[in-house]
Amino acid sequence: MRPNDKESTDSKENDLQSGYWESRPGDKVIRHPRERQISPIQITIESGKSTPFLLQYPLLVAYCFIVVIVICSTLMTLPMMNSTGNTTPYIDAFFTTISALTVTGLTINNSAVDWTAAGQSVILCMIFVGGLAYMLTVILWVIMIRNRSQISNKQSSLGIVNPSHWKNLARLAVKIGIFAIGIQVIGLVLLLIKFWFVFSPGEAIFQAIFQSISSFNNAGFVILNETQSLASYKADDFLLGVTALLILSGSISYWVIFDILRRKRFLTLTLNTKLVLIGSGALILLGAFAFLTFEYNNPVFFDQLTFWGKLKASLFESISGRTAGFTVVDYRETSNHTNFVFVFLMLIGGASASVAGGLKINTLMIVIVGSFFILKGGRRAGVFGRQISYRQVNGAIILVLMVLGTIFFTTFMLMLTDPRFLFKDLLFESASALGTAGLSTGITSELSVSGKIIIVFDMLFGRLGLLLMAMFLMKREETNNYRYAEERIILG
Repeated sequence: MRPNDKESTDSKENDLQSGYWESRPGDKVIRHPRERQISPIQITIESGKSTPFLLQYPLLVAYCFIVVIVICSTLMTLPMMNSTGNTTPYIDAFFTTISALTVTGLTINNSAVDWTAAGQSVILCMIFVGGLAYMLTVILWVIMIRNRSQISNKQSSLGIVNPSHWKNLARLAVKIGIFAIGIQVIGLVLLLIKFWFVFSPGEAIFQAIFQSISSFNNAGFVILNETQSLASYKADDFLLGVTALLILSGSISYWVIFDILRRKRFLTLTLNTKLVLIGSGALILLGAFAFLTFEYNNPVFFDQLTFWGKLKASLFESISGRTAGFTVVDYRETSNHTNFVFVFLMLIGGASASVAGGLKINTLMIVIVGSFFILKGGRRAGVFGRQISYRQVNGAIILVLMVLGTIFFTTFMLMLTDPRFLFKDLLFESASALGTAGLSTGITSELSVSGKIIIVFDMLFGRLGLLLMAMFLMKREETNNYRYAEERIILG
């Protein structure tokens, strides 16, 4: 190496170290990717002083539910609750408690015969609390999410900074309570007119109270000394009509009813109300048409009815079977086609923020609208001049997948625990429990202990699990403000 070359090299090294090196004529620059430039970027998300996961609002709801279950199930085991005067087996008391609190209506015991008036009163209280508390929980949670801009990170995830918001929530809760109780009182008066001429005065009042609360809350419990629900009243237009109206009032939600009363015209209704009304109407017509078509010549329960009588009974089955579980027929005698359609209807259930369970009509309509626009190649999903967030579409798809996965898993487990029953009956029972609908092919009381526990899991997941998942999806939607790089995957 020549002296000049050595001096040039030393100069370059010094320049590089000092950070002021510039290329000179004749220099050959070779660039290598540096580790710092190609290494992944790590993002630190500031969580602030948020409430610990186990103390967040959705889980607090679950804790309260568990406490109520333990108290009520223990209470139902007492001899004073059982008409025989004996202690009720805990699995039976536990099953009845879950069914009443989740307003499902599946029973192991005959509610009219096996429970005393005290036991029936406890069941009635559980139905009332389970329905109203569920509706209030959903509505208040949605309101709190919508007021997220006024929630401080320094406060609890439950805290709304401005005290006036707590007052507004309290007023709304009272308003919803008055609405729910008012409709049930109206139903009570109408049913009392019917029962006054059938039972003694005291019995008529209790029957009217029980039937009204059970109907509005879509519970399906009946204490009319009829083992097949309302089978002996299939030609009673008044009783079935009042019951159907109470079911509809409870299953389409306070928000939808309030929006209809306030706006009065379909064009001015909110998108939520429009989708609920269209979806509910379509499902009611689908269920009534399927039932009338497949059971029209069924001699077991339609033999003595005229065409209009069959049509009204089919309409009632469609309204009640999807959410409440009151029935004028025996689903052990219905065709496979009818039961298959009702499995779908029971899994859908009623509207969001109502007393009904299931996947919810709102979720179904979001998936339908979103799928339609995806198939068209659109970038945005919308209908009636309103856009639906892709996050909501994705959340709805997640809930659908969870329901399908759960019904698959629980039906498979029932096939293992109770192989003596037909697959179609186990599927029907599992769908009824998961949708908290309450229809049954008559095998509930004959299931093994393991099978009953699986049905209990279905009821809890359908009532509480889907609610908690929806809450966490809504919370996650509001808190995530970053995303990963996008990469395409081959479909088909």
